[in-house]
Amino acid sequence: NAQPVGLPGDFASENPARQLIPPFGIAGGIDTANAAATDAFIAASAGVVIGNFAWIQADGISLANAPASGTPAPDGFIPRSQQGLIITQPTGVTPSTDTWYGATIPAGQNVTAFESGSFYALAGVGGATVGQKAFASTTNGSLKFAAAGATVSGYVETSFYAKYTCSASEITIISAA
Repeated sequence: NAQPVGLPGDFASENPARQLIPPFGIAGGIDTANAAATDAFIAASAGVVIGNFAWIQADGISLANAPASGTPAPDGFIPRSQQGLIITQPTGVTPSTDTWYGATIPAGQNVTAFESGSFYALAGVGGATVGQKAFASTTNGSLKFAAAGATVSGYVETSFYAKYTCSASEITIISAA
């Protein structure tokens, strides 16, 4: 089998990317070396899956792969930037059902999200076609692609779009300016 060109959440270019900025003065992550609170987002109780979209929760500092309520657009995309732990053991070779590609940022750990940039992402059922918008699952932040303005049950449209065509459960590049 051929290796993928990138893993979900990998940066796909050196183009500008805009990081989601945590609110100033809210104690988020903990700097254990100095026993001090830092201004940072933290992973919510279920953790945050890298390579999926995430929403800021009601407390203003937690990020989760599902909105706290309603179906707003996600606040950011979770990059693969050495901030997660592989906490699920692969059980097979089917990308759509196994977490062979993923890592999760455990609850309470600092987490970074991006509002824009270019990233490798796993296309869900139906794959992706160049120019289609990325839609985020309101259950787990995973991606599905469709035409801009489409209604996709269980998903909400994001500002990201597909840069490459791919089949279901393959890697594509998503980008937002």
